Parts: sequence; C-alpha cells; structure tokens
Amino acid sequence: MRTGINHMRRMKLGTILGAAALGILAFAGSAFAQSGVSEPKAATTVFTAATASGDLDALMALYAPDAVLLPQGQAPIVGGEAIKAAYQSRFELGQNTIIFGNVRSEVGSDRAAVFWQWQTEIAPEGGTAERTRGHSLVYFKLVDDAWLISFEMRHDAPAP
Repeated sequence: MRTGINHMRRMKLGTILGAAALGILAFAGSAFAQSGVSEPKAATTVFTAATASGDLDALMALYAPDAVLLPQGQAPIVGGEAIKAAYQSRFELGQNTIIFGNVRSEVGSDRAAVFWQWQTEIAPEGGTAERTRGHSLVYFKLVDDAWLISFEMRHDAPAP
C-alpha cells in the first residue's frame, strides 16, 4: 500500500474529479431528458432563443412527439420527426429570427391554449432577408409536469 502526501493528494483529487464527473453526467442527463416548459407562455422565450441560435433540439423539446403543425394552405405536418425536418429546412435557408407579441393564454389543469402574434425573418448569407408575420393558436398539454405543444395552427398575415 502506498503512503505519503502525494499519494493522498492524488486519491483526493481522483475522488473530487470522479464526484464532479458524476455531477456533470447527472446534470447533463436531466438537461437532455427535460422537455417542455414550466408554463405555456414561456415557450415564446425558448422559441426565440432556439430560433436565433439555430438550436433545433431546443426547439423540438417544445413539441410532443405526436404533435401536429397546421401551416396555412399546406398539408398538416404530423409527428416530431416531420416537424423537425420542416424547421431544419427553414434553418438551412439562413439566419432565422422570430419576435412574439400579443401573447394570451388560457390555462387549465392539464391543457392550455395560447394565442400569439409573430414576425419572422430569414436572412440568407449574401441575400435579401425574407420577412413574414402572422399569428398562431397553440394547444399545449401537460406531460410529467412540463407543458408541450400538441397542436399549432398558423395563419400568415398579408405582407405589409
């Protein structure tokens, strides 16, 4: 058995590093497992940040796996993978931003409806930015103490 101050320091350091690694893994596991938001209106904050940073995973964490997106004049987009593909194609067009306004909600014990107005901009590198605006009615459901988007119906407004 080894003795001495250096050996004890290495053992302490190993114990500290091991505990830190376990803490990081536990935090990362809980962060990656976390989906949804604590209250439906908070989805606008996550949506804004995820859109600006191009964080597709953070955006998709807002949606239930069986969610339905109803874009105006288009076929429904059904399920998490199809919704993810739709957002991915938007992100590939250039830098995306979204701004929300006039956010209103009605929240029940396990269901909520949120109305929000929005303005988006996609700025392709070296190209002209495309701006759209409209409003959505978003239906949330409470799953494991987190609110997830179950249905989203979008309505584009005419160009200003």
